Amino acid sequence: MAARRIITAVAAPRATRNTSLTNADCFVTNGGDGFYSRVDPKDPNTVYAASQNAGIVRFDKRTGERVSIEPQPAKGDPALRWNWDAPFMISPHSNTRLYIGSQKLYRSDDRGDSWVAVSPILPASWTAISCR
Repeated sequence: MAARRIITAVAAPRATRNTSLTNADCFVTNGGDGFYSRVDPKDPNTVYAASQNAGIVRFDKRTGERVSIEPQPAKGDPALRWNWDAPFMISPHSNTRLYIGSQKLYRSDDRGDSWVAVSPILPASWTAISCR
């Protein structure tokens, strides 16, 4: 059985309605078992891409740079428990504010460069937080 790699990719819409989307319109934003990408609503060259267990990156379409922005536990805290498809979103009120959920809800106000927990530990019976 051959191994299969799934990636996260984005397709940019064309300017005209009479053309089809081609491979040249797509670009890879993240590797792994890719789930979805979120485009910064004020900067379309900044794309946030998610893969399994909160493998979140900030992708700069201009330079091709990928920066891992996964939250890390505070010193002395237990490891973060990620859902396979961790909920992740850009705030509709501020394009630099991001949210992601594990056993806590985390917020970043600087595009993922730093994170702060904004909830207590959520009950284990809560299996998922939906951000879609």
